[in-house]
Amino acid sequence: MWKIQKLTTNIKNLAIVSGSAVLMILGISTSAMAAILYDLIDINPENNYLPYSDWPTDINDAGQIVGYINTFVNNRYRPGWLWSRENGRVWINDSSGQVDTIAIVPSGINNLGQVSVYRMSADYGSWSGVWSESGSVTPLERSFYFQSNAAYGINNLGQVVGYSNFSSEPIYNDFGDLIDVDGKDHAVLWNSSNERIDLGTLPGRERSYATAINDSGQVVGDSNNSFNDNRAFFWSPETGIQEIGTLPGEDYSTASAINNQGQVLGFSRSSNGGSSFLWTQEAGIVPLPIRASDINDLGQVVGYCPGVGTEFCLWSPETGVSNLDISFDPTVDWKLDVLVGINNKGEIVGYGRKRNSIEPNAIRPFLLTPRTSEPVPEPITMGGTLLAGVGLAYLRRQRRLRSSQVTE
Repeated sequence: MWKIQKLTTNIKNLAIVSGSAVLMILGISTSAMAAILYDLIDINPENNYLPYSDWPTDINDAGQIVGYINTFVNNRYRPGWLWSRENGRVWINDSSGQVDTIAIVPSGINNLGQVSVYRMSADYGSWSGVWSESGSVTPLERSFYFQSNAAYGINNLGQVVGYSNFSSEPIYNDFGDLIDVDGKDHAVLWNSSNERIDLGTLPGRERSYATAINDSGQVVGDSNNSFNDNRAFFWSPETGIQEIGTLPGEDYSTASAINNQGQVLGFSRSSNGGSSFLWTQEAGIVPLPIRASDINDLGQVVGYCPGVGTEFCLWSPETGVSNLDISFDPTVDWKLDVLVGINNKGEIVGYGRKRNSIEPNAIRPFLLTPRTSEPVPEPITMGGTLLAGVGLAYLRRQRRLRSSQVTE
């Protein structure tokens, strides 16, 4: 009898979650006519560093942006930079002389101005570190294998995530060259420069890569095997590594961002296409109505509008989808390509091309700053979102009740 009741409860909960997701999506899609006004700030107005591309990678709440210049086709040399309104562009180098900063790539920046960096070069090997505005790099403990170290994100506590090789000992060939053993790259959490924690892999998979970490130390990334059977994962000290899964009918997933609410942003696909998703421990995996790039602590997601491959938009549970109405100098023929990140002030970093430039295909970074507050949602959007929230709140209440019954 208990199993029947449990099955009935699970079916009921599934219906509520599905209904909530449908109502959320239906409500969201109707607000696509709303728009938020943004001003575009050209981070490289002087067109310096041509003909090379100028790639932004992250933004913090102070509006500081990090990125790098891709100067050679073989990617051997990538000088990194930090940009701010006050100081413009500052080059990311190591004044202490501890590390060689050839091919340095800044991957993330926290609100203290600390930057996770890595170097990837076939000629010089790889390392990971944390750069500070004092001008020095603190190297992070690395593996024996020079091609198996990279830092991809940093939180406000200075914890860094990425991947590293965890082979127990180095292996050399007959010529004395270090052999890189495939299948040993694991997601890693650096709590300090000399504390390297192996986050493991999902069952049946050989490799894992961590992409982001929040201030609670929760980590996301993906894990795969030789057949590229990729699954997004969530890791915390309490749960260990766990699979996020895929959207129905799809067989591949990745996770790219996590905010301080524990909301995970990812992408799920099959051979027929794919969709962005939002995942939480409470609600599971829910499809998003936009092709998402990043999420902030307010739950705001930026990306491409549905059905419109070149139009940017922002989604949040409260307002649904809003188009980004972007104003910039009409004498500069911008082609905006990708939105990279959004901070908690709603500022967005991205990159595009200046088509009337002497190098029309060179990538250029920009900053979008909102002029107005959140758009007013359409009535059906507000209703759909409200009902979705009620459904998810009901599930949380039911779970608390069942937990209390078990412990009594």
